Amino acid sequence: MGARFSVIILAGLLASQLLGTLQVFISNRAVVRSMSALHDRGLLTVPSETLFSGLQDPGPVFFGGLFFTFTIGAALTVLTLALTQAFRPVRGISRHFLCGGFFLLLIVCLAGVNKNGFNPLGSAYFIVLPTFTAALARLVPTQEDQPRVPWNIIAPAAFFLFSLPFLASAAGPDFFHQVRDRWLLAHPWGTAVNDAYYRYTLHAAESVKSFNQKLIRTCRLDGNPDGKDAFLLRRALNAGDVFSLSAPEVDLVIHAEGDVLYLGSPGKRVLATDLAAFLAGTPAWLERFSDRTDRWKFFRRATFVAMVLLYPAILFFLIYAIACPMLPVRAGPRRRPLIASGISFVLLTGGAFLLIPGHEAPVPLSEIPAMLQSDNPERQARALRTLCVRGGNVSAFPTLKESPSPAVRYWFARCLEKSPTAEATALLLGLMEDSQVTVATTAMEVLARRKDRAAIPVILDKLAGSRHWYVQWYAYRALRRLGWCQSG
Repeated sequence: MGARFSVIILAGLLASQLLGTLQVFISNRAVVRSMSALHDRGLLTVPSETLFSGLQDPGPVFFGGLFFTFTIGAALTVLTLALTQAFRPVRGISRHFLCGGFFLLLIVCLAGVNKNGFNPLGSAYFIVLPTFTAALARLVPTQEDQPRVPWNIIAPAAFFLFSLPFLASAAGPDFFHQVRDRWLLAHPWGTAVNDAYYRYTLHAAESVKSFNQKLIRTCRLDGNPDGKDAFLLRRALNAGDVFSLSAPEVDLVIHAEGDVLYLGSPGKRVLATDLAAFLAGTPAWLERFSDRTDRWKFFRRATFVAMVLLYPAILFFLIYAIACPMLPVRAGPRRRPLIASGISFVLLTGGAFLLIPGHEAPVPLSEIPAMLQSDNPERQARALRTLCVRGGNVSAFPTLKESPSPAVRYWFARCLEKSPTAEATALLLGLMEDSQVTVATTAMEVLARRKDRAAIPVILDKLAGSRHWYVQWYAYRALRRLGWCQSG
């Protein structure tokens, strides 16, 4: 039975990988097309021309799709398999009722995915994966000699739902950053995972972004607005990183008819306004357009929920599946699921509070200089974390920039934000060249927050010379925060 379930899950993951790979391939091709057109106009693009040829290579496309496979794809596969197997042998529930509930859930999901327009790829996940998994699950024979009762389903499900607030409390609002900053960067295997994440997940993220979430957008001005109006429109759009092209496929189409401006996508008008109102509130109008044309909002939320809930749920039910058969038969058919669910709850939530990095006690200020001068990266990183909270000048310890520990270099870069010396700027410019992507991008981010406009030429050179899409993305954001702007 377990082997059959494993085969079904693997088949579902393979189907999801095909969808994810196709999704990232189509997205990357669109990125190359639009950024190439902007580059031909002499504009700075992200990704830059140095990355165009590699965006459609098999590696980035496959690993970008892998993100969706192990989030939304895995969640839909496992959930469908769990529902079909959990309720098939329950007495008193007809197959028609189960099918009706299953298709009702699919309709709700499809309505969310297609709320702002037909989204064929997004819909494919919610059509192909559940139906494919359910069809395969029908091949698994029902164990009629051991029929389940609703209590076997209700008890663990209720306990898992009850565990969610505790898991959220243990994780905190910055769980993913805490894991990266205090776990991954502190270990060689963690830095490898971190590097892979930042090298490939931007390909997946780009494929589901709304208009306003994109770094650089394209538009087309139709209707032949007069010279002055066209100049004012382009200037307002350029300030928001929206640049005009004459290409048929663009992110935004602005059609001028007399005093009326129509904002839409190719072949569809979405909003209407006039030139004066648009110029007076360009960011608000672009935000409204983005919200009205965002076809991936439901999919993004579903992917995030899957990423957050799937693996804790798998761990919970794995503990339950191990604990329940180990309990004595005399516990009874009602108490055994209840006790096993309680054990799963305690182990899952207890483990979360013990293992998830939480708020550590600050280091006494008198001990910080000695800790920073020590040869222990863990002590150095802890002292730097305290300084990040309390403030302090760490530019007096420039050797930390050369630490073999990425965690120390990362926290050193963050602490330099509150160092008001010129040496801090020089150290940050050096950290921009760090081989660890998180350290380099943090240095750029800190330079932007320090308002070090003298760093603009160096960041421009970094953007042009980097072959890492994520580094280029952070460099462009830092340039914009420093007040740099391009027009075209």
